[in-house]
Amino acid sequence: MGSWNRLNQLNVERRRTVKAHFEEFVEAVGTNVPVVLVVYRKTSPKGIAGLLASKCAERYFVPSIVLVPSTTPGLVVGSGRSVPGVDLVETLRAIRDLFLRFGGHAQAVGLTMAVEHIGEFRKQFARSLEQMASPDSQTVNAEAELNLSIAGRHFDEQLLLLEPFGEGNRPPAFSIRMAEVLSVRNKWARIRQGRSSVEVLCWDVPITEQMKGDFIVEFYSKTRILRGFTPR
Repeated sequence: MGSWNRLNQLNVERRRTVKAHFEEFVEAVGTNVPVVLVVYRKTSPKGIAGLLASKCAERYFVPSIVLVPSTTPGLVVGSGRSVPGVDLVETLRAIRDLFLRFGGHAQAVGLTMAVEHIGEFRKQFARSLEQMASPDSQTVNAEAELNLSIAGRHFDEQLLLLEPFGEGNRPPAFSIRMAEVLSVRNKWARIRQGRSSVEVLCWDVPITEQMKGDFIVEFYSKTRILRGFTPR
């Protein structure tokens, strides 16, 4: 019983630590969120870097890397978490020369690098993501036409049965015809078809309010990513 109480106490302390460090991070970021987040936390314990990266990706919906000091002077270690539609390993592979060690999978990575390379890493990481998200590299064809009036809770539950999405199991892409862009905010846009609407993430398709036409949207459960637009 004593061991369980000690374990529970450690978990509570870790949650408090993560909460405190994340609140500091949110205050520092403010409202101007870049296309990727790379943050160096000199005071954060190595054990919570992955948890902080997960919370960053969840809150800001951008690929996030949290770096903390290594036990080796002059080095930092990092944990990264991605968002649907962005293969973190593939994105970082283009700049792997900056790392001493690097590995992981599409949605999570770990890395070690020299502290003086952080600024260059941040710049090249954003550039690599922009190149990866170019229209030529993200061409997606619709598999079927979707009427937004049926894209409710039951539709989301059916999509959950197809997960996890990733390499070898791409999320379904639907054509939403005769729709209109109601609003655009940062990387998010709301598309309306008739009386129904859906919020989509716009990585690489430039759109503005009141644009009308046919949209191609990938459905990652409750996250939708705009992949194509044809005006009408």
